[in-house]
Amino acid sequence: MTLMEEISHLHLGHAPTKLRSLADGIRARDYNREQEEEACGVGASALIPWQGLYPLVTRGIPVEELAGRFDVTPQLIEYRIKVTGAYRFYQSRLAANFRSPVLR
Repeated sequence: MTLMEEISHLHLGHAPTKLRSLADGIRARDYNREQEEEACGVGASALIPWQGLYPLVTRGIPVEELAGRFDVTPQLIEYRIKVTGAYRFYQSRLAANFRSPVLR
């Protein structure tokens, strides 16, 4: 996801972070939480489009299988399911299919 997140920063027109000096010559990058969350969301959407995920969610496909289909981590699949508001729906589909819930 890291590369897609960085591409999303560029697409969204985010200003590059700046290095700043801390005590004892240590340098650190600025962190903008809002921009990071925005880029993460856009990057995840690009890697796992809803129109591709939704039919699989309605079938109750397990997270690990979804991750394999989209070639991403199970954690990113979980993130997408949760941020799209499909978490409860997905859990009910898993239960209806007699599969144990995977999302935490």
